[in-house]
Amino acid sequence: MQEQKYFEAKGLHKYFPGVHALNDVSIAADKGEVLGVIGINGAGKSTFMNALAGEICIDAGEYYINGVKAEIRNQKDSEKNKIALIHQEAVVFKDITVAENIFIYNMQKYEKAGCLQYKKMFKDAAKYLEMIGADVNPKELVKNITVGQKQMIEIARALARNAEIVLFDEPTSSLSIEEKENLFRIIGQLKEQKKIVMYITHFLDEIIRVCDRATVMRDGKVVGDFRMSEVSTRDLITGIAGREVETIINRTEESNREDVLKVENLSCYPMVKNVNFTAKKGEILGLWGLLGSGRTEIIRSILGLDKADGGNVYRRHPNGDMVKISGHRLLEECAYVTEDRHHDGLFMPMPIWKNITMANLRKFSNIQMNEKKEHIYAKEMIREMEIKTPDENVSVGTLSGGNQQKVVMARCIGKNPDIFFIDEPTRGVDVNAKSFIHKKILELAQRGCTVVMVSSEIEENLNLCDRVLIVRNGEITAEVKKKDINKQNLMDLCLGIEKEGGK
Repeated sequence: MQEQKYFEAKGLHKYFPGVHALNDVSIAADKGEVLGVIGINGAGKSTFMNALAGEICIDAGEYYINGVKAEIRNQKDSEKNKIALIHQEAVVFKDITVAENIFIYNMQKYEKAGCLQYKKMFKDAAKYLEMIGADVNPKELVKNITVGQKQMIEIARALARNAEIVLFDEPTSSLSIEEKENLFRIIGQLKEQKKIVMYITHFLDEIIRVCDRATVMRDGKVVGDFRMSEVSTRDLITGIAGREVETIINRTEESNREDVLKVENLSCYPMVKNVNFTAKKGEILGLWGLLGSGRTEIIRSILGLDKADGGNVYRRHPNGDMVKISGHRLLEECAYVTEDRHHDGLFMPMPIWKNITMANLRKFSNIQMNEKKEHIYAKEMIREMEIKTPDENVSVGTLSGGNQQKVVMARCIGKNPDIFFIDEPTRGVDVNAKSFIHKKILELAQRGCTVVMVSSEIEENLNLCDRVLIVRNGEITAEVKKKDINKQNLMDLCLGIEKEGGK
């Protein structure tokens, strides 16, 4: 007879129009356990978490907590059952204090004679922040703190609400290395306090590091359950995809390639400081550094999205000369995939076809726009990029993260660029989409396109790049050639260990 767990979800079903998002899902976890919930985009893992947090209501199925049937139809029910969800993007109110955010759901506790007892609130907030080792002033306005500190507010809020089941949905996607380490430490504390932690992420190294078990979902069903002590990352990838997923590796040997882009003494206050580098025809050039090191700001300055204070950018003219070019002109001629597809990469309410064609409107116009031609082209790109959608008329905001990223890539590839800037190419995408995007980046380079890539994933730099430039505090501090690209070398250089060690 199977031992009863503290938390059990049995036979959950959830339907959305045309989608059976949860199909007879049963998941269980015990106190003091960290359970990973993993799968490709659209597998059903976020639907499961949102149902447990009361943000959506299941159509069928049952929950049991400590052997007692529990009703979870809304967020109040979820709170009553001591469940808290830590969102990927922290749910905070920026114009009030850290303490007010922590107690936002039980503010009445601090009301007396129509006034808030701020002294007591700040003292209690400090206690919860100290419990998780968060170096945040409870009196500080939230708009003045970091992304990682905002996440600490959500965790402190969960503790203040006495949560026994804490759900994390892609918690590290915007965190620095130090903030990630702090989060993993806190998860360890929650485990020691006999809380149940459920953890969603696409970073499988994190699953192996912090989880005791991982439940694998695919097409709305639970298809596997692994103990971390018994599996490798490759086992998890195969379980998630249902097949072997190819690891794309750039094996091209460096040869005498001509420079096609030159950045000279580029500065942009306060982050970019006297940046110099060249990029060669057909190479994949990585910009690697810690979060906040200035990688994205360098690209934005090159492209004129942030106004540079000094320096010049040159690109190779068809006659062979290196010619000075403005950032805005370069942006028009090259392709650029931004780091945040939701904020400045896609028009979410608009259909897929319009998002794909909008960077190439001259291609579809004479005196007026030829929408029929746009639709035909969009369908071709949907097929080429293997975008999963019923048709090109679907709103891009309804697609999974991986398919949204493919739409951005489709738009940029359609420009047929000879220089391609790409910032965080696979953030928030699953293993299948990641492998596909890597293949496309490599194909671009093999066709002679110069790719300048920012990625926080060290494996992405190892597998794809011909060279890596190390960025620290807005400066390029080192260049690593293909033969020297390895984890230890990149981490040492970006942390300044080699420089500080006097090597």
